Amino acid sequence: MYRATVHVTSPMLPALTGLVAAGLAARIGGSTVRRVTAAKPFWAVGLLLYAIAAAAEAYGAATGWSAPGFRVYYLVGGCLCVAVLGLGSAFHSLPRSVALVLSGAIGAACIGATVGVLLEPVDAGLLHAARGLQPPVNNALGGHAFLWAIVLNVLGTALLVGASVTAIVRRRNVRGNVLILLGVAAVAGSGSLTRVGSYGLVFVGQIVAAALLAAGFEVSSPGRRRRAGGMLGLSEATPRQPAS
Repeated sequence: MYRATVHVTSPMLPALTGLVAAGLAARIGGSTVRRVTAAKPFWAVGLLLYAIAAAAEAYGAATGWSAPGFRVYYLVGGCLCVAVLGLGSAFHSLPRSVALVLSGAIGAACIGATVGVLLEPVDAGLLHAARGLQPPVNNALGGHAFLWAIVLNVLGTALLVGASVTAIVRRRNVRGNVLILLGVAAVAGSGSLTRVGSYGLVFVGQIVAAALLAAGFEVSSPGRRRRAGGMLGLSEATPRQPAS
């Protein structure tokens, strides 16, 4: 049976992913300036890290991977991005005291990850083995930096998913939280697009994921709900009942 394959090799794909993510980060950041909330800065910075990781991939695909470029890609994309997005959801949905404790723990882990990624050795042979759009394998970075990546990604994903699922179960801002869950699912599932024959399609999934996450953050914005008459933090606007 004939199996169709799609081959996409242009570095413009990760570059486009970075531009889309940067534009979405600017939109969330702009709304933060108009109405400051605790969650929006983390969401904006998380999307900006998403954009930087995509830009590092574009540069590596276009010019070949170097140790500095791989460190940037691994740190912002593999370690920090999801954790920072998750902190936004923590400040959005959890009690402030809990969110502050989580921000301290994740902040310390981010510092540890940064030190580890910057100091651990990089295998030049594995960097040079990377071809096309596919980045070097994660173990191109030696030492124990991968442990920071695992911890931060697990925590960030748990916060993103847990906060959204809890809000949906409580029927609070269902639309925005469904969009966030779809964005997380798109990020997690984008790697499976390589099965159709091209790593380039991963970036299509990443663009979709960034758009879904940004839409979910926008719809979930506390400022939007406050202006609409909803309760701060989670609930959707509901029409007021006439006095009886």
